[in-house]
Amino acid sequence: MTKLKYAKAIIGSCALVAGAGLAQASPHHVLGRLASPQKLFHTAKLTAATTISGYRLISANGTVYTHGGDRFFGDAHTLSLAKPIVGSAPTPDGLGYWLVASDGGIFSYGDAAFYGSTGAMRLNKPIVGMASTPDGKGYWLVASDGGIFSFGDAAFYGSTGAMTLNKPIVGMASTPDGKGYWLVASDGGIFSFGDAAFYGSTGAMTLNKPIVGMASTPDGKGYWLVASDGGIFSFGDAAFHGSTGAIKLNKPIVGMQATPTGAGYWLVASDGGIFSFGDASYYGSQGGSQLTSPIIGINTSNQTVATASGATGFDVSNFQCASTASPATGTFAIIEVNGWPFSATNPCITKEASWAGNNYQLYTFLALPISGNTSNPTWNPSTPTTDYSVGPKSTTDIASQAYNYGYNAAKYSYAAASSQGATSNIWWIDVEGATNYWSQIPSLNVAAIQGAADYLSSTGVVVGLYSGNAGMYAQITTGTTSGAGAIIAGAKGGPIPLWFYSASGSAACTATTNPSGNLNPFAGGIPWYIQSQLPNGMDVDYSC
Repeated sequence: MTKLKYAKAIIGSCALVAGAGLAQASPHHVLGRLASPQKLFHTAKLTAATTISGYRLISANGTVYTHGGDRFFGDAHTLSLAKPIVGSAPTPDGLGYWLVASDGGIFSYGDAAFYGSTGAMRLNKPIVGMASTPDGKGYWLVASDGGIFSFGDAAFYGSTGAMTLNKPIVGMASTPDGKGYWLVASDGGIFSFGDAAFYGSTGAMTLNKPIVGMASTPDGKGYWLVASDGGIFSFGDAAFHGSTGAIKLNKPIVGMQATPTGAGYWLVASDGGIFSFGDASYYGSQGGSQLTSPIIGINTSNQTVATASGATGFDVSNFQCASTASPATGTFAIIEVNGWPFSATNPCITKEASWAGNNYQLYTFLALPISGNTSNPTWNPSTPTTDYSVGPKSTTDIASQAYNYGYNAAKYSYAAASSQGATSNIWWIDVEGATNYWSQIPSLNVAAIQGAADYLSSTGVVVGLYSGNAGMYAQITTGTTSGAGAIIAGAKGGPIPLWFYSASGSAACTATTNPSGNLNPFAGGIPWYIQSQLPNGMDVDYSC
């Protein structure tokens, strides 16, 4: 959040935008700067956390599409692949993944390490899938004849490579402890190795369509098989939650993924269509998009990136850099990266991240230095032209320039955080100060906010919005303090997360209005955090 001190530092340039002083500073910004705790958090004592579920869709040319909370760490679509991608697996912490090609070539992204491949080997049959070990320090590749290739700490427990199979192997799944695995054939035949128990198969059944994949339950005491028509076959403690077996599909199902609880699963079709059952939430699909290559599979990391309902944390900024106050405790932190865009970077991000331990998020203050009205919009002369004259949009019209400005501001902030070694799966865009920091042309403000959201989403993070209250946000994005303001697409599926101030604290999580009488949530989003203040002026945040 931009505190009062920042506002004073930039008031000269802001006067060209609105010239209205500091009257609309968010309530916490006047008081929040007074608090200066020396140690806010007890490192590694996080007591409340939850997972933001999501999924990645993988295409045959190596393109990775992320939906929900799963991060993007890179893909192979710009490479000249010798053979198509046929499978993938995430790392245990959700911060990386492997892609495997039909020749056994391995492509590693994020924290997924390379442990070897069969890319340079002459295979009897092509690779059709892979699975990783529980610690992420190894993986298995499986070929269509059931040949198993083990790398890293993945142990070999057996294969069907020397057997004559009725039908080819189409997939595999490992047991929870990594001491065994199942192979599944296109007729639903199951082959169990190591501590993987046999719970049944469709090998003796006449199927309408071939089996294309499988998934195991969290305890390893059951599994699901999925056919290309979306028919589901459940064995052991794997419960049936629904299927597309009776639905006319545009394209065949090519894979499935179970939820962490085992109480649901996703099916994915070759056109990227997603079908959710049980407790599997829908986060979006590629179903209506123009794909350059068919989808071949799905994986999910279910990474821990947010805090559980009822948890308490703090947001901190440059004003706590030289702090000496008494320690406070919390389960998460939200750390300022920068104030006025392209300047005033928080110099102690690293220090505050160490206060917070591992459970911290980041925020960037955004503004738009355009003065004038719709008939005569003018960029603030002190703004570098490169802020908006380059970017993904046209550089000739002002709306595109505003988008580029927001995009580049977020890009700058992301780089500033990285330069101090700070990374987070969640980033917040601070949108406030209608008469101080923003254009008086709401459509341009919306373009800038969307540009910032789009850049951050392109890095794979979950993007949320902060504002003092719904009225402030609405004033900036629609020109009136009534209503919910403009909807911003977070590009991660579902409503965009919200964080806002309320003197009523956590009670505002479920309230229909905040103390100022403005409707919330705003921007088409849902409340994640409510910001309030402790008696000493420290900003405290409550998880909804």
